[in-house]
Amino acid sequence: MVKPSTHLVLIRLLCILAPRGALSQDILYPFGQANRDSETPKMDDGSSPELFLLMPFVYFNVPHRSVYINNNGVISFNVQVSQFTPEAFPLTDSRSFIAPFWADVHNGIRGDVYYRESTEPDILERASQDVRKHFKNMPSFRATWTFIATWHHVTFYGGSQTTPVNTFQCVLISDGASFFAMFNYGEITWSTGTASGGDPLTGLGGTTAQSGFNGGDISHFFNLPGSRSNDVVNIELTTNVNMPGRWIFRTDTDQIDPANGCSLNGRFYRRGEVFWLSDQCSQRCRCLDLGNEVTCQEALCGQLETCEQLDGAYHCQPTRTSTCVVFGDPHYHTFDGFLYHFQGTCSYLLARPCWEVAGLPTFSVEAKNENRGMSSVSWLRDITVEVYGHRVTLPKGSLGTVQVDGLMNTLPVQLQLGAVRVYQSGVAVALEADFGLLVTYDGQHYASISLPSSYFNNTCGLCGNYNDDPADDPVLPDGSLAETVVELGGGWHVEDADWRCTDGCAHNCSLCDPRHRVLLLPARLLRPDQQDGRAV
Repeated sequence: MVKPSTHLVLIRLLCILAPRGALSQDILYPFGQANRDSETPKMDDGSSPELFLLMPFVYFNVPHRSVYINNNGVISFNVQVSQFTPEAFPLTDSRSFIAPFWADVHNGIRGDVYYRESTEPDILERASQDVRKHFKNMPSFRATWTFIATWHHVTFYGGSQTTPVNTFQCVLISDGASFFAMFNYGEITWSTGTASGGDPLTGLGGTTAQSGFNGGDISHFFNLPGSRSNDVVNIELTTNVNMPGRWIFRTDTDQIDPANGCSLNGRFYRRGEVFWLSDQCSQRCRCLDLGNEVTCQEALCGQLETCEQLDGAYHCQPTRTSTCVVFGDPHYHTFDGFLYHFQGTCSYLLARPCWEVAGLPTFSVEAKNENRGMSSVSWLRDITVEVYGHRVTLPKGSLGTVQVDGLMNTLPVQLQLGAVRVYQSGVAVALEADFGLLVTYDGQHYASISLPSSYFNNTCGLCGNYNDDPADDPVLPDGSLAETVVELGGGWHVEDADWRCTDGCAHNCSLCDPRHRVLLLPARLLRPDQQDGRAV
């Protein structure tokens, strides 16, 4: 596609900044004229002249002595890149380049593209700390060289006076032996120029931006999650170093080595992530917790799961979900629809897997109850979720905050590189995990736990066994059925520092409403291989 002539067909209007939110300057390395940066020409599809480096930069095992800074969001080797519509990596030609955000930038309308090579001590120290922090196998790394390229408040080709702008940065780092690239995303609000099918008002739609690495052949490449999709406009919320908007990679090896994860077939997998290789989901793989290593073994999807492609990779997806609800003073409605009422004021296990299953993450959801005025009635106080090694508490009356590993955090919160998200959802706080767990709590008297069918016939706690059979929901840890709600609640009592709490009416059940004492329970049902009691 050929762009329309800027002189004969289209009058370009100067674009003013329409900010979506506060720019996170903290994530960006210092840039701009105050830092003696150079600038690329203010023109459509322009680039810097060839820039010879103080030391060769090694990229996919190949040393490069010079670079070009291209307006369209690319640092290239050997040749300029003026192409304005991005393509998915790998490319079939020989161009080798790094793309923090390859899209149709027009800094002649709005914005600046800065660059500088730096050996300033404060920059080198900051770069050294960033590498050491996220590559634990390099505790003595000390940077001796950096190159910083920044696209600041740049808009897209075909914009107008209300056009959004983007700010992003690429920092190259080396100690002379190891080489790294860091992507910093400060503010991303558009993804596409009009010549690539983007909307002239929003810069969205069409052929969206590509982020990642292209090595010049079909076997050396890496794509950041969301590239060439509508999700790329949210790339500032993603990360591989638990800092939204930042990605760090080692570039001098045969394949791109992402911090805190693995790369396979040009994709990023976080540590511990499970995925499948084929459209039959017959080989299950896992990114190991140490190093950029993937291990695979023959395995099939589990019960109530189907093999589906998701974001270019194959996963075993659950076919349905079920929800347990705790509400009121309080009432318990299990995954299978069993309803009962329990007035304990201690901490109780609501749900967790009964036994470990390969490839299925473990978790637990606990509730702490309290009296509110009447000693015979209790209400929810806190909901605590343990997942991926973190303990997250959703407290009563929470206004935009949660407790994570003992520290208060302001929402939204991301853990494990986005595998766990905690955010405000209407009047409730929601915790969502990448394997399908969803927990909500309104901070007063209503909580819900939704689980995918991957956990079918494998849940323990007051929410019962998710197996479509309410008859075995009032089961105790030893596999027997409780005869009263007090016995049921006491069976799932967990550690609680509140020494005054009780499991309902305690030893004086005659004072309780009969519905709070007695459960009419059907016959005991267990898995065929668990006749001697449920494993917990």
